[in-house]
Amino acid sequence: MTPGTHQIIIGDLDTGVRLRAKGLHVRDGLLVLAPGPTVLVAWLVRSPLDGPIVPEVLRSGLGALNIDACRVRADLSEFFSKTGKPRSGSGHAEGYGIEGVYGGDKANPPHVSGRWPPNLVLVHALECTREGTRRVQGTSIPKGKPAVAVRRSGVHAAAKGHQTVGRAQPVTGHSDADGTEAIASWTCADDCPVPLLDADSGTTSRFFPQFAKLSEALDWLSALVKPLAE
Repeated sequence: MTPGTHQIIIGDLDTGVRLRAKGLHVRDGLLVLAPGPTVLVAWLVRSPLDGPIVPEVLRSGLGALNIDACRVRADLSEFFSKTGKPRSGSGHAEGYGIEGVYGGDKANPPHVSGRWPPNLVLVHALECTREGTRRVQGTSIPKGKPAVAVRRSGVHAAAKGHQTVGRAQPVTGHSDADGTEAIASWTCADDCPVPLLDADSGTTSRFFPQFAKLSEALDWLSALVKPLAE
């Protein structure tokens, strides 16, 4: 493998140990839940780099992950216009900035492409059908009612940066103005793993990428490790 190349290796819990024994860097393990229920582990590995990662990424596109290509889509119409530009003005900026950081009280909305790729991938049964979307309670306080959380840890605490322990910061999320967000609506077969995840709230699966078949999930994993230069 070319230095810095990422690969996805499908295996079991012991596969990661064998990959490390071969000299590969095991970056992470992603669970793939499929009907059955079947549990696969997609091991994210990278060949050793010849030098620092930043010069290698800039030179060849290798060494980094294609995060934006694999974000979990969310309804962000509250924060972004149809052109993809952040909305501005009263109501949209309020409650989503961090005082004194990144432009002070300017809008600091979620990423336009959705949530960060998680460590769990869901595959529906072949008999499952998608019925469109439905609206559920969102994961942040609605517009006009900003919430604040006190940070308990932070990598920049020693430098007294924006992640300083004890600093109060706004809580943001993907909710619309009414406190709800749109999620995919599925009618699932008995052997589908998604209803098991949604047994309590019925909305937990929205945080994870969902696919109609295993091949689509593998395509998603391939996109994650695609060189950024391509």
